[in-house]
Amino acid sequence: MVYGAALIAQALRDLGVQVLFGLPGLPVIDIAQEAMNLGINFISFRNEQAAVLAASAYGYLTARPGVVVCVGGPGVLNTMAGIPHAAANAWPILILAGSAETHNANKAAFQEMDAINLVSPHCKLALRPPYPHMIPDFIRDAYRAAFFGRPGPTFVDLPANLILGTFKELDGGKAKRLRRIEEVPRGMADQVGVRRAVEALMGAKSPLVVVGKGAAYGRAEGPIREFVERTRIPFLPTPMGKGILPDSSPLNISAARSTALKHADVVLLLGARLNWILSFGLPPKWAPNVKIIQVDLSADELGKNGHDPSLSLLGDVGLVCEQLLQALSGGWQYDAAQKGKYWQALKETKGRNEAKARKKAESSKVPMTYEHAFQIIKKEVDSFRRRRMGMLCM
Repeated sequence: MVYGAALIAQALRDLGVQVLFGLPGLPVIDIAQEAMNLGINFISFRNEQAAVLAASAYGYLTARPGVVVCVGGPGVLNTMAGIPHAAANAWPILILAGSAETHNANKAAFQEMDAINLVSPHCKLALRPPYPHMIPDFIRDAYRAAFFGRPGPTFVDLPANLILGTFKELDGGKAKRLRRIEEVPRGMADQVGVRRAVEALMGAKSPLVVVGKGAAYGRAEGPIREFVERTRIPFLPTPMGKGILPDSSPLNISAARSTALKHADVVLLLGARLNWILSFGLPPKWAPNVKIIQVDLSADELGKNGHDPSLSLLGDVGLVCEQLLQALSGGWQYDAAQKGKYWQALKETKGRNEAKARKKAESSKVPMTYEHAFQIIKKEVDSFRRRRMGMLCM
């Protein structure tokens, strides 16, 4: 005999799930209990909205789906604050929601709601297993879909009679075991496209590298740092692309963002989308004839907003950066003679803006400014780091 909640928990354990997020309630509380019996940590919240947002952060930081369990009806409605959020940000999450018993459908059952039609427009995949023996496969498919390709939310609706029922018709009374999904297959770009991109970069008078959130999610910091250090092309991180390259680098032109975007003639876009954060890649913020080399794992993102996709590269950001490095002949660098007015304009704008920021940071007026508060915190953190490094070296 196989208990439904145990069947669900075993499927999650087989897939490698280590943490569950959610709010206990009928009928999903037994899923949480069975998961804890198998060594899966359960983190409880007071509201499903907080649970799904926490799972989204977990999915982004680990590159594996954050899994949420919630009750049906109002529980599912509360997760809707986070599901479109995960879809828009390409964060992998899996929602396991309880629902009314199948035999009570259309009878105004407890918390009865058509959750599948509600979430489908915002999810990569939304499923409802009709029979208990299909539960493991449905959970596997939804889990895989959440982080294969462009990451995003998936949803499995679990009727109460499947969660709380006991079944003997499952493979001789034994739960089906699933194979762990170790990692997402990573693809490389077409070699002809790589050569075209390299030619565009080498022929640019004012190139720019833009580093986005997708590069952080893809753990591409190593190849990107090597690429920037070898080519000496100035770079601009998006807000969630910060940290891939050091802020202290002289090639970081965040303080001259508007100048860089307006005058760059070739932009290498690494894991960043041409959305509102980057002014859609359109004039007047960008140069009218800019050539964009967009590197992304989703073909849907290439050529958006009317841009020419002919230089775009479909593939994993880290692997494509390695391909670009291999294709750059003779250790090519963007040298000072080429930089000319573009580089001079970047340095002058950066200097002016950093001087303004320093002046604000040194201001001691009351109430305290954001810049001054940040400076105090930064000094203390740096001091703590130096003391800690000194202790480690003793």
